[in-house]
Amino acid sequence: MRKIISLLIPCLLFFLIVCVYAQQQPAAVYVIPVKGTIDLGLASYIDRAIHEAEAAGCSTVIFEIDTLGGRVDAALKIKDAVMDSNMNTVAFINKRAISAGALISIACKNIYMAPGGTVGAAKPVQCGIGGCSTEQPTDEKTVSFLRKEFKSTAEKNGHPPVIAEAFVDQDLEIEGLNQKGKLLTLTTEEALTGKFARAQCSSLDELLKQLNLQTSTIVRVKPLWSENLVRFLTNPVVSSLLLTIGIIGIAIELKAPGISLPGILGTLSILIFFFGQYLVGLAHWIDLAIFAAGIGLLLLEICVIPGFGITGISGIVLVFAGIFLALVKRPLPGLPIPEHDIWNALYIIGSSLVVGTTLTAVLFRYVLPRTEFMSGIILKHDEKSATGYVSSGADLCHLVGTDGTAGSQLRPAGKGIFNDMLLDVVTEGGLIEKGARIRILKIEGSRIVVKEI
Repeated sequence: MRKIISLLIPCLLFFLIVCVYAQQQPAAVYVIPVKGTIDLGLASYIDRAIHEAEAAGCSTVIFEIDTLGGRVDAALKIKDAVMDSNMNTVAFINKRAISAGALISIACKNIYMAPGGTVGAAKPVQCGIGGCSTEQPTDEKTVSFLRKEFKSTAEKNGHPPVIAEAFVDQDLEIEGLNQKGKLLTLTTEEALTGKFARAQCSSLDELLKQLNLQTSTIVRVKPLWSENLVRFLTNPVVSSLLLTIGIIGIAIELKAPGISLPGILGTLSILIFFFGQYLVGLAHWIDLAIFAAGIGLLLLEICVIPGFGITGISGIVLVFAGIFLALVKRPLPGLPIPEHDIWNALYIIGSSLVVGTTLTAVLFRYVLPRTEFMSGIILKHDEKSATGYVSSGADLCHLVGTDGTAGSQLRPAGKGIFNDMLLDVVTEGGLIEKGARIRILKIEGSRIVVKEI
C-alpha cells in the first residue's frame, strides 16, 4: 500500500503542475486573411478556418481585411459564419474594406483600422460585359435588403447602425461625414470620429498589444491547396478557358470522329468546369444532367436523325441552359438573381462560344491538315475534273436529271433505282421514305445527290 501511495503522489503532483502550467499559457490567437476578391471559394476557406479555430479552443480570431469587394452571396455566407461564432471576432482593416469587405468588418465584434485605411461604399451595382459601373441602377428590392442587412448586423455588434446603412444607401446623410446623394466611405480618422472603429493600429503587433494579447501564440490560417484550386477554377477567365477548350474538343470530335484525344480533352474540360462550380455551391448535379441531356440530343440529331430540327435546337438550348445555371446562384430565397451574375454568366458563355468557334475553324482550315496524323483523314486538295481528276468506275454523269425510286429509306444515304440500276445515293439532308420518287440533282465523283419529287 505504501509503495502504491509513493507512486501515486509524484504522479498527482506532476499532473497538477501540468494543469497549472497549461492555464498560465496564453491562448492562441488565430489570424485569418480576407484578401482579394470576395468569392464563394474564399467563403468556404473562411468557414473552415473559423471552425478550426473553435476546435482549437481559440478565444480570439482576427480577420485581416484588404479587399475591394466581390459577390454578395459570398459576403453573406462569410458574415453568417463570423456572427455564428462564439469567439471574440476582431476586424483589422489593413488597408481597405470596400463593399462586401465592409459587411464582413461589421460582422466582427470589434473593428480596428490601419493608418490610411478606408471602409464603406457598399452599394450593390450591376455588372455587364464591359465591367461594373456605379451609374447602373440596382433594383430597390436588393438595396433595401442589403441596407437592413448592414443595419441589423451593426446593431447586434454595437456598431453605429446609421453608418452601416449609409454604406449602402446614398440617400442617407450623416452630418460631418457625407452629403446626401454621396455614398459613404470612411477614412481611418473619420471611422474613429464616428465611433465606427475602436482604435488605429499600424501593425498586427500593435493590435495585439491593444487587445492585451501580445504574449499569445499567433496561428495564421492559410488556404489549403484544394481551396486555392477551387478559387482558380471558378475565376471567370479560367471558366471561359475551360468552356472554350470543351467546345473545341467536342467540335473536332464531331467533325472527325474516332480521333478520341480532342473529345477526351473537351469532355474533361467541361467536367472540370462543372466540378469547380459544384464545389463552391453554384452548380448542382441537375445542371450537369441538363448539359448531358443537351449533348445527348445533339448526338442523336447528328448520328440518327437526319437534317437539323427540333432535336438539335433542343440540344443546343439544354447545353447552354446547363452552363448558365452552373454560373448563377440565387443568394437568398425571395431575392431575384443579381443582374451582374446574369451578365457575368452570359459573358463567359458568349466569349467561350465565339473564341471556341473561331479557333475550331482556324484549326480545321490551317493547322490540322498540316499534321501527319490528320493528313491521312482530311483531303487537302479539291479533286476537280478540270484539273484532270476522273471518278473511278463507270461514268454516270449522263444520269443527272433522271427520275427513279428510293430503293430504301434515305437517311440521308441509301439506295436508289434508276433505269433498273441500283445505285448508292445521298439526299441533300432530308429524310426520304422507301418507294418515293426521286431525281438525280448532281454527281460528284462517286457521290450521287438526289431529291424527292
